Amino acid sequence: MFVSGAEARDAAAALAEKWRAGTKPDGAPDPSAPPAVLLPLSKIADYLGAGAAGVVSAMEEGGVSEPVAAPGGWRVLRVVRREPERVPSFGEVRPLVKAELIRRANERAIESLLAGLRSESSIAIANDLR
Repeated sequence: MFVSGAEARDAAAALAEKWRAGTKPDGAPDPSAPPAVLLPLSKIADYLGAGAAGVVSAMEEGGVSEPVAAPGGWRVLRVVRREPERVPSFGEVRPLVKAELIRRANERAIESLLAGLRSESSIAIANDLR
């Protein structure tokens, strides 16, 4: 949860204590409801920053963080569920790898074409545009 305002740090600390005591803070999601989606640590870092991801990575399932400074306020983080990290098989990621290889090949081809066009062209800038 995110808390902002003049007394945000104290409010975030109180919110964390409520969660640790098993009381659902106002506005917090139902703790018994399963999460809609599990976020990998990389997405937590993308959404909340590396600092929050570091805090989450050190927490156990069911853990509640101390208040974590965030732009404009404080966050209290709670780990609802953890699943062990799993490396996907090549078969699972094959379409992604193929698409990335094609994208890179296309990018190289465009860069090569543009370099050739630049070397064969003469560009002059009108005096009134300088």
